[in-house]
Amino acid sequence: EADVLLTDDEKDRIRVIVILAFFTIFFWAAFEQAGGLMTLYTDAKVNRFLFGFEIPTTWFQAVNPAFIVIFGPIAATIWRVLGERKIEPTTPTKMALGLMIMGSGFLFMVLASLQSQGGNKASLFLIVAAYIFHTIGELCLSPVGLSMVTKLAPLRVGSLMMGVWFVSNVVANKAAAMIGGYSESLGEKTLFIGIFAVSIAAGLVLLALSKQL
Repeated sequence: EADVLLTDDEKDRIRVIVILAFFTIFFWAAFEQAGGLMTLYTDAKVNRFLFGFEIPTTWFQAVNPAFIVIFGPIAATIWRVLGERKIEPTTPTKMALGLMIMGSGFLFMVLASLQSQGGNKASLFLIVAAYIFHTIGELCLSPVGLSMVTKLAPLRVGSLMMGVWFVSNVVANKAAAMIGGYSESLGEKTLFIGIFAVSIAAGLVLLALSKQL
């Protein structure tokens, strides 16, 4: 029976994991618009011609993986250097920054929606800029979050806590689909502004809680 009971320290660790998992819902619900709302918008309202060649909409799905390959080693180096200098941000702080950086990417989508008003086409460079910010935000949150779970979760419930972490992704993907469904009634600009505002607000709340966590 003693082996089953969790210590107060272990309970605190689980609480931190659950709280951070909750905030990741906001991140992925916004981030996963790339596979839905942003793709539909790019197909219909973005000038995809570059040097006389029309870029297929599906190719934009390769932008994020390409930037992951490019920026991944840079992000790892930055964290290592900051760690050596004893100024590396805490995990909650990194995740809060990731949320806000990713959310800021939707400002470019707002600009794009302003450009595409009245039947005009938005610049593809605004879409690429949004993906760059989304990628940097992902690098601040996703690998850091997975590492945090493996470090904090008590060994007896490690698999369960990893499951909780991925359940938050499931909830986020469901929320992403629901949010994207409002584009026709609300319009892309209103939706992009809303996603930006909620992401920044969630990031600021997490940043305020980061020291306590």
